[in-house]
Amino acid sequence: MQTILRGQNDAFVARFDPASTGAGQLTFSTYLGGTDEDFANDVKVDTAGNVVVCGYTSSDGLTNPSNPDLDEFPVTTTGFQTAHPSPGGWSAFLTQIVVGTGPALSLGYSTFYGATNTYGPSSNPTTIPGDVRANALSLNSGNLATIAGTAIADLPTTWFTLPSSNP
Repeated sequence: MQTILRGQNDAFVARFDPASTGAGQLTFSTYLGGTDEDFANDVKVDTAGNVVVCGYTSSDGLTNPSNPDLDEFPVTTTGFQTAHPSPGGWSAFLTQIVVGTGPALSLGYSTFYGATNTYGPSSNPTTIPGDVRANALSLNSGNLATIAGTAIADLPTTWFTLPSSNP
């Protein structure tokens, strides 16, 4: 997937097999990042054996056709947010790495989750880069991912109604 460090800090994912010996213990390892800073905070393995990781990044999601080694943070076209939602700030990410045979890895799904931060009067608002960090990850039996973290940003949210009584 990504064999070189692209930025100041890149996240990484590595799997070890303690039943093997020596260098054979490292079954795969990859960086996960772009040309700025990228941090992984939690990792889970889904029911198919693929790796799901969350964290935060200040790298954008652009590609560099002339030098793929300098691509930005890897996102998929099916991601919720395929471009960094807060250039110059921090955005959470959720990434699934598909684990193939041997050391073969591919990007299954990857998205940003973030926003800018707007404050001040509506007649003259000020927008600054947001700060959104995914710190925890959970997967249910259907591989539905839930992330949690901290935000100083106007995140996209959904409304729901709490039940009036507990059953």
